[in-house]
Amino acid sequence: MRRIALILIISLSALATCAPRIAWYSPAAYATAVDLKVETRALALKAAEPYAGHAAAVDALLLKLEKAFEYARGIPDNQLAARQWEIIRAPQGELAGGFFRQWKEQGALDPAFVAEKARQIDLAFDQIIGLEGSKDRRTREE
Repeated sequence: MRRIALILIISLSALATCAPRIAWYSPAAYATAVDLKVETRALALKAAEPYAGHAAAVDALLLKLEKAFEYARGIPDNQLAARQWEIIRAPQGELAGGFFRQWKEQGALDPAFVAEKARQIDLAFDQIIGLEGSKDRRTREE
């Protein structure tokens, strides 16, 4: 019986160390994700207009996305959120970074394409917001 209990304890300990760890809730990370979702959508919906009139706003937004990525990457046990930010901001990707690069290269984008990409980008932000909102809100001392 003791042997079975010992094996069970060792097995559970091994499983616990294999489980992915996730960072604690950060009000700043949550607020940043919500703010950037709204700001990104508002700017993306202007992509049917000439890029030149929005270049400075795009550059400023891309910098904010980069900051959000770096913030997430710097939090211990936050690899999942950092990866999500990396995907959203990737200039060669299919979300915000790639969308804004495409707008810059083409000058203006088709309104139907803009609407669909804005929807896809919103869904990606919803993933980050959902992850941030589901993190443990207890203090680390509890």
